[in-house]
Amino acid sequence: MVYLSGFTSKLKGMTPEEESKQLIVRAKVKYRCYSHAFCCKEGAHYSKHIRSGLDETVRRGVRIMMDSGAFSFHQMLRALAKSNKRSLSAEEMVNLRLRTIDSYVEFCKKGSEDWDFYINFDMVPKASIVYKMQKELERQGLKPVPVFHGDDGVDWFKRYVDEGHKLICVGGAGYRTKRPGWDAQREYFDIVFNEAEKYNVKVHGLAQTALSIMFCFPFESVDSATWAIAGTFGCILHVDRNSGKVGPLHVSTVESKIPNSYDKMPKAVKKEIQNLVEAEGFDFQKVRTTAFERSIYNAKMFTTHIMELKEFIGRSKARWESLI
Repeated sequence: MVYLSGFTSKLKGMTPEEESKQLIVRAKVKYRCYSHAFCCKEGAHYSKHIRSGLDETVRRGVRIMMDSGAFSFHQMLRALAKSNKRSLSAEEMVNLRLRTIDSYVEFCKKGSEDWDFYINFDMVPKASIVYKMQKELERQGLKPVPVFHGDDGVDWFKRYVDEGHKLICVGGAGYRTKRPGWDAQREYFDIVFNEAEKYNVKVHGLAQTALSIMFCFPFESVDSATWAIAGTFGCILHVDRNSGKVGPLHVSTVESKIPNSYDKMPKAVKKEIQNLVEAEGFDFQKVRTTAFERSIYNAKMFTTHIMELKEFIGRSKARWESLI
């Protein structure tokens, strides 16, 4: 399952109800990831438009994963520091953090019946702090899915297992700061999934935008904003069956330095790409000229062709590194 996070570059005047309808009807989206930061009035980046989109998505029966918005909390701190031209005092920081956590608790208590699950408020990707927050939210009556970032050994993962959790969210903030790169990713997830298989625990991949990792390991589910990010930057998700590559193809009419570009393709290949897009029910010129159409197209690729992509990559000689 891929819970699509992120948002389209909506068309001017488009209502949140219409935006949700486009994703659900045209792209056949069945799973969405929303964030407390955008959907709660006390959240770091509250948006009435996004909140209305959540309500419409729930009304239409789409399954929801709720993110805590911990990353957005840090963005808010930086924005406040910039606007005030000073860093927040220790007391101000503590008060803001407590208010944000309190609002997350109330937000989850009121809305969680409509969601598949919600996650711990992993404000700092440090295992001991994340665990302490897990216990605090549980003390206040919540049952968040725990978060593991791999910063301090696999024993923290096992601790959640020992406490009876059958689903654990796995991020990479911890290991990336120590040893970034492809080999480190493979090694990290090998360790995680060895433990998960040993104890029959399911794994959700947080912000898993790399198709290579998504397809290489048996995630129960992931959340990804690739569909929206790629569309914003002029790209569609493209399967090149000749070269064995799956990834973003720049199709926007706006000039770009992205090497894999439609404008640089031979005429015959351009026609093939156009036919593929139009076979999915999209006007290729609209896809080229509007980020919204590209995002909807990408969402449909994730929703309706994700397993096909996985099988294709598994059969092909695609180089995993090229897909990150």
